[in-house]
Order: sequence, then structure tokens, then C-alpha cells
Amino acid sequence: RVAFGDAANLRLIDAIGANNARAVVIGAPRYSVSQSITPVINERFPGMQRFVAVDTQTDEELFSDLGMIAHETMAEPEGIEMVADMLREFGLEDATIIAWMKSQAERFDMDDMSDDVIEAIEDEPQAA
Repeated sequence: RVAFGDAANLRLIDAIGANNARAVVIGAPRYSVSQSITPVINERFPGMQRFVAVDTQTDEELFSDLGMIAHETMAEPEGIEMVADMLREFGLEDATIIAWMKSQAERFDMDDMSDDVIEAIEDEPQAA
């Protein structure tokens, strides 16, 4: 299930029934908000992973220090590397992820899209 809203509003999480969500993707992060709600999120949703797209290395480090899986958006289309990591975290095999990324490259007519991301996936050991 996909829902859009302000993840800082914990009532939203309750209202959409996301209490059993495996992950939350944050596309427009606000560090001060994430910093203030992280303890509550960790307490109420201990198994939930939080993926966040950021613009700088500094932001990637800040959000990572909060326990979030942060990705600096560098590939085209933006965020593709975060999606690839998320799929990997949920157990999809690298070959499946790479095939999906290549299909997106064709879909968006971007022949050279995400070559660095594909190489990084191929070079990383598969999660057990």
C-alpha cells in the first residue's frame, strides 16, 4: 500500500493503517522533524525501516545517524538508487533489481541511466 502525507503526523500513520508497514519512504525530508520524531517512531514502530532521499553527503550522514537509510540522489531518474536499495532490503535478488532498472531505462528512454548504480549493486555482496 502506498500513501502520501506528512510522515511527521503520527495520526496519519494510524489513520492509513500503516502500523504494520515494513518501510516508509521520505522524499522531501526535514532533518529537524526527523530528529524530533525518531525516538517516537523507534518506540512505536521498531521494525519499520525509513528510507530517505537527500541532496548532499552531509544530509546523508545526518539522516543515517538517525538510523535512517539515506541516499544521496545522484542517478536519473532521481531516487532510483534508493528504490534499488529498498528492493534489495526486502529480499529481491540483484539480477531482478538490475532487470527492473534496465526496464526503467528503456521506459524513460535513458540508455545510460543508473550505470553506476547497477555496477554498485553488482559489486556489493548479496544480503543473506
